[in-house]
Amino acid sequence: MADTNKLLPSRRIKDLTGRRFGKLTVVCFSHLDETNSARWKCECDCGGEALVTTGELNRKQRSKLPKSCGCSQVQSAIEKFSTHGMTGTPEYAAYHDMRARCYNPNVREFARYGARGVIVCPRWMESFQAFLADMGRRPSGRHSLERKNVNGNYEPSNCEWVLTRKQQWNRRDTVYVDYHGERISLGELAAATGISRFALRSRIVTKGMPAETAVALG
Repeated sequence: MADTNKLLPSRRIKDLTGRRFGKLTVVCFSHLDETNSARWKCECDCGGEALVTTGELNRKQRSKLPKSCGCSQVQSAIEKFSTHGMTGTPEYAAYHDMRARCYNPNVREFARYGARGVIVCPRWMESFQAFLADMGRRPSGRHSLERKNVNGNYEPSNCEWVLTRKQQWNRRDTVYVDYHGERISLGELAAATGISRFALRSRIVTKGMPAETAVALG
């Protein structure tokens, strides 16, 4: 096996290349996410791929949870919830898409979620029923699952069903910005960061600052 230590950003990071964790085999180090956690590219016995942190691998090793790219959990969920008729519901679709954005590097949205370190809380990761119990049914077809803090994780305290952004923020004077790879309105950025919309508009629109720089000023 080739020496991969030279690819690691720090000597303090233990090289996991080649190790197996259940159905996952670590292929190589991928990157440090925004929480400074090492993420590893892993291959599953099913042929799928996943980017998993060291902590997640170690927790799975100590637990009795299936250690896979998600195929085991998905199959288990399908078998568990099909008798309740939930697999074809909007709630299950939102649950499925949420997990894919965070853990499947093959979906387009992964770059804005999983690659940035956004995760699904363990309670929801393990159980669709827990997700449904916490979030309830989708109020209407115009609602979607959203995070209150766009930099936060998918967890009960940070998620809600809201009217789709197109309807909620669709005004002619709306200003949109690119923030960490995600296109959001200036109002959403203000709500997520606690910085006034006026200050953000001055920094981003008037002075031409990148959104990340404008937010870093507080």
